[in-house]
Amino acid sequence: KKKKKKKKKKMQSHFFGSGLLKIESFFFEVSNNRTDFLPNNQPVKLNIVISNPSCLIGSLEVAGKIASFNDVYIHYFSSKLKGTVFQTPPQEKFTIQVVFEKIPFNSGNYMIGLELKFNGETAFWIENIGCFSVYDFDFYSSGVSWNKGIILLEQTWALVQE
Repeated sequence: KKKKKKKKKKMQSHFFGSGLLKIESFFFEVSNNRTDFLPNNQPVKLNIVISNPSCLIGSLEVAGKIASFNDVYIHYFSSKLKGTVFQTPPQEKFTIQVVFEKIPFNSGNYMIGLELKFNGETAFWIENIGCFSVYDFDFYSSGVSWNKGIILLEQTWALVQE
């Protein structure tokens, strides 16, 4: 008998948009250490490394979404919604960082999508660019964990000077 292979959730490798700016990579940090395993009770930094090969200068909005592995939409985050529109620095690569105060999700695996808008137009968008895991928590010290619906993540945005 042949064994059936489990289908893995495949991350997209192609992007949509003009390509004027691109997301080169992204990574999470907890207590200044890179990780894909996020706690709920500590600040989590999401660093988005952006490629700007033509050193274009203009306005930049960064946004993203978080969904569960069964594609249940959980959270949308956006620099513009938090009142931050960046001016791109005249360099080939730079990093935008968003700090989430806490991650109040059930333990499990999640997908992340990211989007860049340059001068108001989509420059780069991938719906499922990567994934991360969350481990057990009690976000509100209530003994009850979050289990459904869209939630608000407190966040701050910054252009990281290298």
